[in-house]
Parts: sequence; structure tokens; C-alpha cells
Amino acid sequence: MTSERKGRWIARQEIYYSKIDRSLLYRDSPWQNYIVNRVLDRSGLEQDALGLEIGAGMGRYSIHLLERGFNFDPSELSEVQVDEMHRQLEAHHVELPVGRKIIRSSLEEMAETVSNHYGYVVGFNVLHHISDLPSAFSSIRTILTEGGSIAFQEPNPCYILHHVQAIADPRRRFREELGMLRCTRSGLTRSLHAAGFSEIRIHAYGFLPPFVVDTRGGMRLEEWVNRINPVTSAFAYLLVTARASGPPRPTTADRRAGLTGR
Repeated sequence: MTSERKGRWIARQEIYYSKIDRSLLYRDSPWQNYIVNRVLDRSGLEQDALGLEIGAGMGRYSIHLLERGFNFDPSELSEVQVDEMHRQLEAHHVELPVGRKIIRSSLEEMAETVSNHYGYVVGFNVLHHISDLPSAFSSIRTILTEGGSIAFQEPNPCYILHHVQAIADPRRRFREELGMLRCTRSGLTRSLHAAGFSEIRIHAYGFLPPFVVDTRGGMRLEEWVNRINPVTSAFAYLLVTARASGPPRPTTADRRAGLTGR
């Protein structure tokens, strides 16, 4: 992706997230707790390690992680979303750990000033909103400590209801959700390998819409479907985990700028 197209993509995403969507706020619901618990159970993120959440939005999952005692910096590009995150933290009487703060910065900007710093990077439904995944993963590798881990939950591009929602839901814009088509197993694996990650695992899970899971008996039905469904393409989400190994690889921008001999 050229720098011009990347700039247009980022501008559209900033406009997309300049409005408050109340459906994306924190709730202590069965579905939100299910998502967070599945990510934590499968990723093995350590509570005491210093972490970074990217694409934290209005703090929907940040609050869940903070309530579970995780020590991390939430980061978000949208000023509107950051302001609402502050309000949500206050409304739910949740505080960041001592020394932690909300960061308003892009991954590329962080990688220019922070290196070998975080023990893990986590994100929920954020990768498909990033214009250049190889460059983003390289930046993440730079800010991670050696052996640091990542955990990202992403919509499964094979799950048809995601596309139906992007078209039919007036709160969504199909054009801004198209990035999920790049977040395939093979595409994510290729980009992670190129950025210096190993132990790459992609776990598919989830089937029922949130409003069904949040009904009485909905969680039991969701767990039953997950046990019996053998077709991974039918699952709603992909959980991507990996570990940083070896030195950070140069980004495409670095190579174009002549900052590496490769």
C-alpha cells in the first residue's frame, strides 16, 4: 500500500470512529466476559507483565482487563474515543495501575521512541482496521521484549454474518470493515513470520450473535455449538497468538528509506 493510499485509509478510519457507538461500550455481560476469558485462557498473557492494548477504543475490553488485574497501557488513535474512554473508566470506578496511562499514538510513532519495552501486546477487533499489517507487526515486534507475546481477537472473514452486519447495520460502514478480508489465516501467518514472530497459532471460536449469548441459556448453547462444530470457517472469531523471536525485521518503509542493507 502506497503512503498516499495509507493516508486516505487512516483518514477514513478516523472519521469512522469520530462518533460514539453506544453498542461498543463496556458491559458486564455474558458475551463480553466470554470473549475476554477465551482470549486470556488461550493466550496465557501474564497479569504482572507490562502490556500494551492497541485499538482500545472507548475502553470496552480495557475495563475488563483492568478489573482482572492486568498491568498495561491502553492506546487509541481517535481523540473522540480516548475522551470517552476516560469517561467510561470514571463511570465504572476503574483506575489504571500506577505509572500506566492512555496513549494516543500510532504503532509506527511508538516504535520510533519505544523499543524492547512491553511483555505483551493485545487487541480486540483492531487488526482489520490497520492499513499495513506487515508494517504494524514489525512495529509491534520492535516494542516487544524478546520472547514477548501477542494476542489479537479478529472477526473471521469466512463468517457470513460479519459481512451482513457491515452492510445492514446503519452504525457500520462496509467500506471501513473490508480490512477483515485481509485477516485470513494465511495472510496473518505470513505477515507475522516476516516480522519476526514464531509459535503462531490461530484458534477459531464463537458462533452465536452477542444478543443471543446474553439471553438466559444463551451461554450454554454457545459452548455446546463450539464443542460440536467441526467447521472452523463457521466460527465467528479468530484468536491470533504468537511470540517474538529473533531481532525485529525492517519494515517496508525502512527498506524504501534506505535504513537497512536488505
